[in-house]
Amino acid sequence: MLELQEANPESEELPGLVEDYQIAAAEAEYVIQQRAEELYQLLLQDIALVARTIGERDGYTIIAETSSLFYYGPHVDLTPEVIREYNRLLSEIETK
Repeated sequence: MLELQEANPESEELPGLVEDYQIAAAEAEYVIQQRAEELYQLLLQDIALVARTIGERDGYTIIAETSSLFYYGPHVDLTPEVIREYNRLLSEIETK
């Protein structure tokens, strides 16, 4: 019975091609992760601006990100208001 490499001489290239593919895939994943982080940071800047706008407009002393809090009452969650204001500002920008 013939071995695969004997039957197909091109199969000797396969390990090199697989390695090239793995390197390219890892590089692409790194680029994607970097871009995702950049977009996340831009989104956080936008959210901070919206939170500041709401805080100044509505007289809040502090607006905190909930991931750093152990407990907070549901009546103080401004997430829906922040989302509405963010979407409103975004639509204003898009219509310009």
